[in-house]
Amino acid sequence: MLLPLHAMMKLSSFSVLVVSTLLSTLTLITSSPILSLRPITPQEDCTSCAANPLAKTDPTVPTGMINSTTSVHIVPYGYARALIPSQYGILTSAYADFGIPASQYPLIIETTIDHDIRFDNINAVPDFSSFRISFPFIDGLGDGYSSFRFIHYLYLPATGLLSITGAEEYGEVVLPGVFDPPGAGYAITPGGKGVSFSVYAGPLAEVFGGAPVGQALFEFTSNTTATAPYLLDFYVNVTSQPQFGTNTSVCDNQVRLWNTSVTVGSPAVAPRSIFGNVTVSPPLLPVKTVFTGVYGVVAATAFIESTNLNCEASKGS
Repeated sequence: MLLPLHAMMKLSSFSVLVVSTLLSTLTLITSSPILSLRPITPQEDCTSCAANPLAKTDPTVPTGMINSTTSVHIVPYGYARALIPSQYGILTSAYADFGIPASQYPLIIETTIDHDIRFDNINAVPDFSSFRISFPFIDGLGDGYSSFRFIHYLYLPATGLLSITGAEEYGEVVLPGVFDPPGAGYAITPGGKGVSFSVYAGPLAEVFGGAPVGQALFEFTSNTTATAPYLLDFYVNVTSQPQFGTNTSVCDNQVRLWNTSVTVGSPAVAPRSIFGNVTVSPPLLPVKTVFTGVYGVVAATAFIESTNLNCEASKGS
C-alpha cells in the first residue's frame, strides 16, 4: 500500500503524534536501570525477501515485492454481515465459484511486508510491515459484480509515515503496531516445520508484557509447494481486489503477480500451504477470537500498484 503521489509531502497528524509521543516516552522509561527494553527502530529491511523483479521491466509505475502470510477464515455469513458496513453488498455468487456456500464467508487475515518498492527507478518507500483483516467480494460500486476488499483497521509501524498517510487517504483506520519478526512477513519455526508471527498494539505493548493483538502459529501441510484446500486462483483473486476503507471515492489497486520468475522459480519463496491457529483481538474484531484449524498460504509475490485511483476505474475487477 503506497502513498498516493499527490500526497507524498503530507504527513498525517496521527503519524506525528505517535512518533513524538513515542520519542518522549522512550526517553523517560529508558532512563530506568531496571528496564531492559527491546530497541524501537525504524522498520528494518526485509531479511527474507527477494528483489523486485519488475523494477527494470516496469520502471514508470509503482512496483515491489510482498512477503505474506494469508489465512482464510470461513465464518457464518451473518457474522461477516455484522462487521461489514451495511451500505455494501456481499457478492456471494463471486466466492461461490471457489466452492464456498452463500451461508458462509471467507474472512482474510494477513500479515505482510512490502519490500523493494520502486518508482521511476528509485526506492520510493522504505520497507514496512502491516497486519489486517480484509473483507473481499464486497460490492463496492453497487453494480452487482465488481469485487472489492474492505479494510477498516490496519496496523503499521509508527515510524512508517509515508505508508500511514497513504492508508489514511483511503479511509483506513491506522493503528501503530510492533511486528515480530520485524523484517519479514513471518518467522520460520524451529526445525523449519512452519511459520509464526505476532503483532503488538503500539511500541510499548511488547515491552510491558502486553498480549499481542494478532498472533499465529502454522505448520506446513507438506514439504512441496501447495495451496490446498483452496486453489491458487482463490489467493490470486482475494489479494488483488481493489481495496478501500471509509473513503469510497478513491481506491488502492495493488495487483499481486503470482506467476513471476521469483515466485514460481524459487522454492524458498514459492507458495506453501499452512495449517494452524490464529488469534485476533479488538478492534480488528469485536472480541478476542481464536480461530483453530485454519488454512492459508505463505508466499512472496511481486506487485504493480495504482494509487489514489477513482474506484469507478476498477469496475469489473
